[in-house]
Amino acid sequence: MNLSEFAFRIIFLFIPGLIAFNIVSNLTFHKEYKTADILLGSLTYGFICYLIYFFIFIFISSELGFSNQPTFYFAENLENIKTQLDFKEITITTLLAIPIGVVFSAFVNSKWLYKFANKINISNKLDDLGVWNRAFDSELNHWIVIRDEQADTMYQGWVDSFSDGSDEKEILLRDVKVFRESNAELLYLVPGLYISFNNKENIKIEFRSWPFTDNISMDSVNEQLSN
Repeated sequence: MNLSEFAFRIIFLFIPGLIAFNIVSNLTFHKEYKTADILLGSLTYGFICYLIYFFIFIFISSELGFSNQPTFYFAENLENIKTQLDFKEITITTLLAIPIGVVFSAFVNSKWLYKFANKINISNKLDDLGVWNRAFDSELNHWIVIRDEQADTMYQGWVDSFSDGSDEKEILLRDVKVFRESNAELLYLVPGLYISFNNKENIKIEFRSWPFTDNISMDSVNEQLSN
């Protein structure tokens, strides 16, 4: 078997892993993947898909004493390159990859692993996201104020959607009020506004709907608001 045939064989075997990885990649926030990350992730999810297939269709049927037990070909296909691929097994595992990808996406988005590590004092790390994603991936980031000092413009509005921050930093605002930053003069109102932060400097974003923590005195907050 030449290299092209071997590569074709591996691709077919790990189609479930590619699908599961792609689902998780699209449903979660993450840093930009490198080629090695994609390959390793696809292989990892592929092994998980086949492991779950084995548990459901091989192990359980064996434990229940079913006479017509399917054969698990994955391990043999990896060990012996001369064996024929079982496309039925690959098809079923590929179908399993869809719910597996969704479940792992929910697991990643819930940050359960980080919360568990924090609770047992293994790590203080909150997640693997950048500051942009951490700020906007929150239930509290509804109403924001964007100050563009260079353009002397201030925007107020509700966050409708935002980019993941890996390549471009973009925000779509709703019910937007646009002011002149220097004198707070209202310039106009618009129902929707797209803003790109690429190649921009002196941009400030204020999250006005976030509550203050217990570390700040509410008296000082009320005093500032009264001024």
